[in-house]
Amino acid sequence: MQLKTGWLGAYKDGIVTVNGMVPDAAQLDEVTLIVKDVQGVVSVVNRLTVQRPMSQ
Repeated sequence: MQLKTGWLGAYKDGIVTVNGMVPDAAQLDEVTLIVKDVQGVVSVVNRLTVQRPMSQ
């Protein structure tokens, strides 16, 4: 998985907010699953967006 840009915008009381862009829609849910698997995380707010391809 390649996260183009992104960061964990907030982590409080086990809630993680993920911001940034991913190259395709399949990775939106994959990121959430990976973050949820981290010890101490109880909830994930996924604010990722799919990066639109640059027009040629």
